[in-house]
Amino acid sequence: MHGVVNTLLKDSKNESLYKLYNIGNSRPVKLFYFIEVIEQELETIVNKEMLPMQARDVHKTWADVSQLKQDYNYKSTKTIKVGVHCFIKWYKNY
Repeated sequence: MHGVVNTLLKDSKNESLYKLYNIGNSRPVKLFYFIEVIEQELETIVNKEMLPMQARDVHKTWADVSQLKQDYNYKSTKTIKVGVHCFIKWYKNY
């Protein structure tokens, strides 16, 4: 949420009127760990059906926050566990 709030309340070093930013922690996380964190937060276990890699699947991906850091001095301070917890709490309340 810190990254979103910064883009609303702070002045940017970039003079563009509109700009899209990727917000994340800029470190890769294994998909199975991410799923495990969601399962723990929802207190459930999902049935995973393993399939071969699909067209356009990627082996690794993570958020490139370099533009957000450059324009707003953003640095993620949340772990995946905290971020998932906050998101699920928000989603359930929504």
